[in-house]
Amino acid sequence: MSDTLHNLDGSTPAERQVLQRVADELGLAVTPVTPPARLRARVLDAVAPQPGILFNQAGLLIARSNDMPWQSTPVPGMSVKPLYVDAARQYSTMLLRMEPGTRFPSHRHAETEELFILQGDLIVEGKKMVTGDYCRGDANSIHGEVWTEAGGLYLVLSSQQNEMLG
Repeated sequence: MSDTLHNLDGSTPAERQVLQRVADELGLAVTPVTPPARLRARVLDAVAPQPGILFNQAGLLIARSNDMPWQSTPVPGMSVKPLYVDAARQYSTMLLRMEPGTRFPSHRHAETEELFILQGDLIVEGKKMVTGDYCRGDANSIHGEVWTEAGGLYLVLSSQQNEMLG
């Protein structure tokens, strides 16, 4: 067994000290450059904490929806809180809120869509759904306009590539 103390990476304290000095000198050897404002803003936006995101590391996301702002949509009377967006799949999990009387146009589902009614009602294909009801639309399925009489709050898992038909 060696008498020399090693760190977990196999280096000795003396080797680490030398490497640290080299790293410090390399940092001083370059001329500082101010990044373009657009690049700086993009980097800061990417690392800035998002409202309502408590934890997002190593494949685990914890979101506090009460701390997230509602976002308007092109549909009058409808707003969303994106909980998670899978950019690669163009798929999202969101809370969706519809004011009384709001109507959502007919559309084709690009991928499977799931909706769970947390509060209120929703009329789909002439069937009135209420709190606790669940609706699933398979990929490529089409349904007519949906609407709410009393308004509602829904949990929706849906493709961002759905095609509006109406």
